[in-house]
Amino acid sequence: MPASIELLGLLSVPVLSFVIGAVVMTWFGRISQSPLFLQGR
Repeated sequence: MPASIELLGLLSVPVLSFVIGAVVMTWFGRISQSPLFLQGR
């Protein structure tokens, strides 16, 4: 089934980008709220 595998690959790109974006946003949010970041480090 090469067609389904190709479709799965096409669908995995936006899903992966969305997951990576969500992880980066939550990580950056935690970093920006940490006291070390507020002190200017």
